[in-house]
Amino acid sequence: STQSTWGSFIAIFRCDSAGLLFTWAPKELVDEKPAIEYTIAHVGLVPWNRTIIGEVFKAEPFDGCSMLKSLKERRPSLILIVSKDGCPLSTKAFWGQMMGARAILLADDKEEDVTSVNLIDKDVSGDSGLYVPIVMISKSNAESILKYLNTNQYEDEYSTVSVEIPFGKNAKSKVEVDYWMNPLREDSYTFIEDFSKFLPHFKNRIKFTPRFPIWEWNPEIYSSSMNPETDCEYNKYCAPDPDFSRGLNGKTVLWLSEFSSCLYKVEPGSWFDYMIEYRSICLEYHDAEKHKSCARQLLRNKVAEHLKIDECMNNDTKDNLFLANEMKTWQNSGQHYIPSLTINGFESPIFLHIFTTIAEICDHLYDASELKVCQNAYSEKDDCPEGCDRGDMPNGPEEFSNFTFFLILLTVITIFVLVFLFIYEGRVKPDLTKEIAMSVRQGVSNYVSLNEGTHLTA
Repeated sequence: STQSTWGSFIAIFRCDSAGLLFTWAPKELVDEKPAIEYTIAHVGLVPWNRTIIGEVFKAEPFDGCSMLKSLKERRPSLILIVSKDGCPLSTKAFWGQMMGARAILLADDKEEDVTSVNLIDKDVSGDSGLYVPIVMISKSNAESILKYLNTNQYEDEYSTVSVEIPFGKNAKSKVEVDYWMNPLREDSYTFIEDFSKFLPHFKNRIKFTPRFPIWEWNPEIYSSSMNPETDCEYNKYCAPDPDFSRGLNGKTVLWLSEFSSCLYKVEPGSWFDYMIEYRSICLEYHDAEKHKSCARQLLRNKVAEHLKIDECMNNDTKDNLFLANEMKTWQNSGQHYIPSLTINGFESPIFLHIFTTIAEICDHLYDASELKVCQNAYSEKDDCPEGCDRGDMPNGPEEFSNFTFFLILLTVITIFVLVFLFIYEGRVKPDLTKEIAMSVRQGVSNYVSLNEGTHLTA
C-alpha cells in the first residue's frame, strides 16, 4: 500500500494482499465481529483462489518462536493465532507448519490499519519449504478472538472459535478432483474406499476423475528400472513393474489403467463398488492373465453395460489415444507421488488423510458452509456425514490411540517376561539349583547319620 499527498488531496491505496476473514463461531463473536480485515504476509505459500476454514487455537508459547505445544490428535483444519513480536515470520510459519497448521493468524502488537501494512519478513533465509500462509489482523480484532477462545483448548481437544479465510477466492459450484493411482498397488485403494462414503454427500458438486500415471519411454533414464518389451506399449508408453518380475509387469498396469478408465466413463456409478471388490478378489494374483480374467469376470457380474467396456478399450495397432492423453496429463500435473490428488488443476500438498482431503475440497466450494459434509470436516470432530455408517469408517486418531496403547502394553509385558527369564536363567536358577542340591545333600547326610546311629544302638 502507498500513500501520496498533493496539497489537501490524499490518496490511500489498499494492498492487493488485503482481504476479509469471516467468523463462524461462537455466535457472540459473529455478532460482535462478523468480518475482520487482514493483510497477507509475504511468507509461505498463499493459496490464491481458495478459502481455508478451521478452528482457531492459541499458540503455546504465544509468540510462536519455538516448538509449540501440540494436540494429542491431529486436526485437519487447524488455524493458529500467534503474536507478532519475538522472531521472524518465517520462524513462526515453520513451527506452525510443524504443528500441522493450515494457516496462521498474526495478532498485531499495535492498533493500525492492517490493510495498509506491507508485511515483509525481516529474515527471508528460512522461508524455503514453507507453505503455511500468514495473515495479520489488528490488535483489537485479535483480542476479540482471544476473548472467546476456551481456556482449556489443549486439554479439551477442541476450540470454540471458527473462522473462514478467503484468499481472493474464485469459488466454484463444482470442484474437479483428479485421483492419481496405480491399479495394482494396495495403497491406492484405501482412499477409494474411504472417499466413496463421502462422495454422495457432496450432491454432484465434485467432478471426480480417476487418473493413471504413464511414463514416456526414455532409455537414458529408465533402462535400469523398466524393460520396454514387458513394461511399455508402442515402445513409448510405460509403467514400472509392480511386483518386481513375480508375474506381473508394466503392460499389466497399462491394460488395467485403461480398463479402469473405460469402466468409469461407461458406468461411473459402479466404479467405486467395482474397484473395492476388485481389491479384495483380484489384487492378490501375481499372474497377468489371471488378473485380466478376474477383472473381466468381476465386470460381467457387477456391471450391466460390461460389453461397452470392450468397445471403449483401444484396438488401434498404431497408437493408443488413452495412453497418449494420460501420459500428457501426468506430465503436466506436476505430481510426483502415488496415490495423490489434483484439485482444480493444482497439486494438493496434503497427504491422503480422508478428513483433511474433504476439508481441502470444501475450500474450493462457494457454498461449503451449507453442506453437512463440510461442516463436519471443519468442525474437526471426524464425524461421518449424515447417512454415513460410522462402523464402516476408520475411527481415526482414537482407534489408533487405543491400538497404540495395547501395543505398548504388550511390549512392556513382553520385555518384563524376557527380563524375568534372563534373570531367572542367569542368577535365580543357578542359585536355586545350588540351594536345592545342598538341601538334598544335607538331607541325605542326615538320613545316613540317622541310619548309622540306629545301627549302633541296636
